[in-house]
Amino acid sequence: MVCNVKTALIRPEPKRHMQKTGMRTRSILTTGISLLLGAVFATPVVHADSFFELSAGVHSDDNVSRGFLRSDRYADVSLDVDITAGRFYQLRPGRSVTVFGSLGASRFDKLDGFNAQALGLGASYQQKFGLGAYAPSAFVSLNILHHNSTGKTRDRDTAELEFSYSKRLSPAWSAMAGFVFEKSDGRNDGSKYASAYSTVNDIYDFTQRSAFASLEYAFYNQSLLSLSYTIVDGNTVSSALAPNPRLLAISEALTLDPAVPAPPGRNQVAYSLKTDAHLLALDWSIPVGRDTGFSIGYARQQIEARNGVNYRNDRISLKLLHAW
Repeated sequence: MVCNVKTALIRPEPKRHMQKTGMRTRSILTTGISLLLGAVFATPVVHADSFFELSAGVHSDDNVSRGFLRSDRYADVSLDVDITAGRFYQLRPGRSVTVFGSLGASRFDKLDGFNAQALGLGASYQQKFGLGAYAPSAFVSLNILHHNSTGKTRDRDTAELEFSYSKRLSPAWSAMAGFVFEKSDGRNDGSKYASAYSTVNDIYDFTQRSAFASLEYAFYNQSLLSLSYTIVDGNTVSSALAPNPRLLAISEALTLDPAVPAPPGRNQVAYSLKTDAHLLALDWSIPVGRDTGFSIGYARQQIEARNGVNYRNDRISLKLLHAW
């Protein structure tokens, strides 16, 4: 995030829980896919448009490694570039479907073991209830991503299903709330990734759930200020020098971590821990052209595990988005 015994004792119960949760998540994902496909094929398309988006962001994190001890916390600056292309289908007034594909890459200044690429496919369905700007809308989306990391231990596939509800409260204020279900499948099972500390090595085999709420204010110059809060019941991957008995006692999986440098004669280990995470984010978006926007944001992430193990990460972001 002697001790092998502790890990073996606590492993069976979380594993059964993960299997049950995974079955529920697969059922939810199947329902989401059915809804999206049904919306496309059951209703004639009134209008369709293609779109292309390019975004680039610079982020400063003070705890990239999610280190518990001060000596395990690494700060770094990263650059993200994402390309998204898709097609928007207007099925009828108030009902629309979007399908899209994405390609992204992340590069870190110091910890290049965290560098990664992601390839994604997704679809979303939006239903508006009524006419006019103040009519509420429901939104469901499915996003499947394939992550490939330089450090390899973080290679994984994820599927996210989101349900949300939004409403404009006044000419300036709007609000949104929703739920997200995520299933993560790590791709590093097997003896190749095992360690002397545990044979349960795939740190990205888990499911998690989150709920979020946001409030947005639109200024006269069309800039937007948004405040959001998200709570996640899921897992956190923490990197630390081994041995760390407190992390080992509560970990669900662990493996050697080549993404973070270790002193000579020591091993760096990535632990998967069951956690509750709280994310508070403030973003200010400013239009700088008809199809271009710039945003600056601050996010505080507070992560709570068992056995008094807590983490914190502060992020400052600058992002540019252009759409065609």
